[in-house]
Amino acid sequence: MTTEPTDDPAPPAGRPAPVVLALIAVGGAAGALARYEVGHLGSGRGGGFPVGTFLVNVTGAFALGLLLAALARASRPQVVRPLLATGFLGAYTTFSTFAVELVTRVEDGHVPTAVAYAALTLVIGLAAAVLGRRVGTRIGRSGGAARTAEGSGP
Repeated sequence: MTTEPTDDPAPPAGRPAPVVLALIAVGGAAGALARYEVGHLGSGRGGGFPVGTFLVNVTGAFALGLLLAALARASRPQVVRPLLATGFLGAYTTFSTFAVELVTRVEDGHVPTAVAYAALTLVIGLAAAVLGRRVGTRIGRSGGAARTAEGSGP
């Protein structure tokens, strides 16, 4: 008994399919470019408040909460999650820059700015994620997420 070779072999167990990896890569490239552009809104040089990173992380928290809650009820295989959640939003948001900006402000003697930045990012980021989940849950209940994921939604 011989087996015919296939053009698209199944990925090894535990590995995502090549199309999923491609979706993550495309989403990641777009998210990194968006992150770069938004980051220019305010770098907080000289110990100031890093507005760009703050906006990226807060809007990313809202978007991820909304997206995951909206997709939670979807019954069909999702291309949206690897493309947007893992790819785009994974590259768009940035914990590492947030951490380095905090350390830099503390080391440069801008402790009040560092404390305000940390507190505001945590509190407003969590509030944005909660709000996003609530909005996403409403979208998911109305069936909008399934239609959008299939490409026939609004």
